[in-house]
Amino acid sequence: MRLAPVRTIVAVALLGATAAPAAASDRVASAGVLPAAVALTSTPVADSAATARLHAAADRVRSAHGQQALFGRSAYAGHAKLIATATMNGLAPSAPGDDAPIAYLAGTATDGTYAASVDAAITAIVNAATAVLAYPLHTDGGWYVVTKRLTDGRIRYGAALVVGWPSPNVSRTSGCASGGYCWSNGGLNPHLPWTRNTVKWYLSTSGLPSAGESLVKAAIAKVNAVSRFGAHVVYGGRTTATGPTSTRRFVVVFGSGCSESTALGCTITSTQGTYKMVFQAKTIITMSRYRANPSTTWWTGTLMHEIGHAMGLGHFESTYGGTYQLMRSAHGPDYIKSGDMNGLRDVAPAGRLSASVTAKPRSTGGYTLVVRTANSGLGGVRAVRTQCTDANGAWQTTGLVSGTYDTRATNRTVGAFTPPRGATRSCRAIVRSKTAVMTTASITVRG
Repeated sequence: MRLAPVRTIVAVALLGATAAPAAASDRVASAGVLPAAVALTSTPVADSAATARLHAAADRVRSAHGQQALFGRSAYAGHAKLIATATMNGLAPSAPGDDAPIAYLAGTATDGTYAASVDAAITAIVNAATAVLAYPLHTDGGWYVVTKRLTDGRIRYGAALVVGWPSPNVSRTSGCASGGYCWSNGGLNPHLPWTRNTVKWYLSTSGLPSAGESLVKAAIAKVNAVSRFGAHVVYGGRTTATGPTSTRRFVVVFGSGCSESTALGCTITSTQGTYKMVFQAKTIITMSRYRANPSTTWWTGTLMHEIGHAMGLGHFESTYGGTYQLMRSAHGPDYIKSGDMNGLRDVAPAGRLSASVTAKPRSTGGYTLVVRTANSGLGGVRAVRTQCTDANGAWQTTGLVSGTYDTRATNRTVGAFTPPRGATRSCRAIVRSKTAVMTTASITVRG
């Protein structure tokens, strides 16, 4: 039989709001510009500049601790607004429903002290939140600064920071779907550095049989080839480690350790947060069972089954489309079936591509074509091609780059184009991820 995965949940304590206000009406004045509306109204107004400074301060702390910049999550931004407004009004704010850590402060200032007072509050907030900002499994955040004018002429403000996780891939942390699959956690986290572009599986040299590497490579390739499966799963090579490390998060080992002695294999899947999103996994192939019957098909199927667990799938015991699925706990097929494919697409969904192209004039004439790309989920960006029209209106390639590029919004120079003097041409970009291709809106360039 094949064993279900075990979860390890990482929890982080909630930050409270007991810190003293950073603002004071007698603080020394500092250069700064008040939000345009704050001097005119008692209605709460967002200070977008201060909000941006709070975001930047949080990312500086992240960078100082070797962590990536936070992804902005709209749900957290909305909750940061609620927290900032509540604390500004002297009310007790509530934590997000997923128990993401929060930090917040409120204060009162005069026109002359407002900028310095808010900046001091921002510093206090990120200092209070250093531990959660430095935590490598926190990937997403929300931030907000709000102000209002008091009847005595002073300015009241609130600031809040929320740090946590991406939106979950599935509606709940376990269940089964009519599409022929079950899931046992929140699926693969799409925003971690070691998941969002490429998920590398490493093979432990401990107890490794001679055919073990070819079996692992074949299983990984077959899972990765599932159409519209967002994660880019690849073989990373051999390792002496017998479990996940900070640099090798997904590991296969031939040995022992499954809780059921008759199991062909098992997967220990580590998850994070309320959503139980996967961040690493260890697959054990039971060596005694392998030696008894080293069938290539059987063990390739077992490895694919366990990789399915590592992505977030659970056991599905029923039939779908008239057949049992790979993720059946015992006596299932050794091939990926349609229900398994549906499940992989659900727990590790492909992201949505977005892109735009701009033409920057060169001092030597013509234009440099700059393409801004992003991918909202798993699979990264694989290739960017620029094209411009010729005299007949046909598209001609002007530049091409390919590789494994980050999902984050990035500007990339891809070729150059010089239209004939006095002529008007169109240019565009074609961007490819693991699962999708998109074409940008075209722009007009003139010679």
